[in-house]
Amino acid sequence: MLPRVLSQIARGFAMGSADIVPGVSGGTVALVLGIYNDLIANIRTGASALGRFTKADFSGGIDKLKTVDWLFLIPLGVGVLAAVGILTSVIEGLLESNPVEMAGLFFGLILASIVVAWRLMKSADGRHVALAVGVGLVMFALLGFRDISTETGQVSVEVSTEDGTITPEEVLFEHDSDELTERGEKAIEAIVRELDGAAISGMTISGQTDANDDVSSSDADALALERATAVQSELAVRNINVDEAILESNGKVDNGAPIWTFFGAGALAICAMILPGISGSLILVLLAMYQPVLAAAHDRDLLPLVVFAIGAVVG
Repeated sequence: MLPRVLSQIARGFAMGSADIVPGVSGGTVALVLGIYNDLIANIRTGASALGRFTKADFSGGIDKLKTVDWLFLIPLGVGVLAAVGILTSVIEGLLESNPVEMAGLFFGLILASIVVAWRLMKSADGRHVALAVGVGLVMFALLGFRDISTETGQVSVEVSTEDGTITPEEVLFEHDSDELTERGEKAIEAIVRELDGAAISGMTISGQTDANDDVSSSDADALALERATAVQSELAVRNINVDEAILESNGKVDNGAPIWTFFGAGALAICAMILPGISGSLILVLLAMYQPVLAAAHDRDLLPLVVFAIGAVVG
């Protein structure tokens, strides 16, 4: 029995490792490992038991639960949770420090999963190719142009001119730092273009830290002012008059995801997590919930994790 338990934990760890990577499906891993049919059968039985309980048929629900292969399911779940607990902090840190390398890693894993899924097809004709290409194009249209980096910090710039007030788009910074992101650099250039030739009569640069910035409340204002100062310096080197600019700090802004969104994210993501070829993490990215869920797992923030888990059970 022990070898079976240990092998199931290892399989669960492989599935959990896949599930936290956008684009890679734990269902595909289960299929490759030869446990997919047993997994679905046990989930179906467990769902049937929950259905009996909701109808107050407690004896029927208990009878259904007795038919679940718990020796199969529990070690698998332990392995999945172990992967999530161990790897989320690693992945979150690497996403911040090495975003390009991590994107390359994810891309390679996705390519490998495509090959695995393709080989599982008994035959591939023109319809299958058209379906694959069509779905790929739709997903790219939904996701491909989105920036899913770890940028969180923001600075807003309000400029008064003779023609009125200009409020360009916000300037974005890397997580926990005063380093501009690529989008932040582009926002600076957009501000410069918008102010070209304008008679500036006043300027306010407001920095802020976000809920995802891992800084204490006492340090939030300092980081916000550092970001405002960084924007002032970037504008100055581009010949924008910032001598009279007012620097402000909006402190720490709680722009974290509402708690109810974790329930909906769990209900939708779990359906993808057990389907071969579609990733639950990719669904979270599409819902803009990947970073909040990853951060909650890393910080051991129990409330959103419990709500997410309840949503997954319902899903």
